[in-house]
Amino acid sequence: MFEILFFIFALMQSTATKSFLATPIEYLKGVGPERADILKKELEIFTFGDLLKFYPYRYIDRTQFYSTQHIDNTQTFIQLKEN
Repeated sequence: MFEILFFIFALMQSTATKSFLATPIEYLKGVGPERADILKKELEIFTFGDLLKFYPYRYIDRTQFYSTQHIDNTQTFIQLKEN
C-alpha cells in the first residue's frame, strides 16, 4: 500500500505531471467552452488538477423516480415521472 502511495506522490511531483495538471479544464474531452464556464463559475474548477482535488459534499441519487403520491417532506430532491 505504501509503495502505491509513494508512487502517486512521486508522480504528482514530476514536472510533466505538474504541467498536465495545470492544463485548462476546457481541453478535457467532453468539456467545451460553455461547460468550462459553468465549472469555473459554479465550482471554481479551472484546471485538471482542480478537478482531481474536487470532492462533492453531497450525492443526489437521480436513479429513483417517484409518483406524486410517494413524495414526503424529508426528501431534498426528487424526480417525478409522468404516468
